[in-house]
Amino acid sequence: MPTFWSDQHDFRLQSFGSPVLGLADIRVLAGDPGGDMLVGYHTDGGQLVGVVALGGPAAATGAARYRAQLLKQPALTA
Repeated sequence: MPTFWSDQHDFRLQSFGSPVLGLADIRVLAGDPGGDMLVGYHTDGGQLVGVVALGGPAAATGAARYRAQLLKQPALTA
């Protein structure tokens, strides 16, 4: 599964799966786009294709559940 992260001081960006496949359907799971933490997921045709977490440990924990769900799905291709 494609995965990356970047630490910028106390802020972490994490991405799992292929969020670009679901740019038309982005949902906020937890947090606030203007706040310190955000967990979002991307779907394509109702199928989970990517998860993005912004913030500290709480964001990473929120994304972990969806990352596990992505791992159970067949491989996606762009």
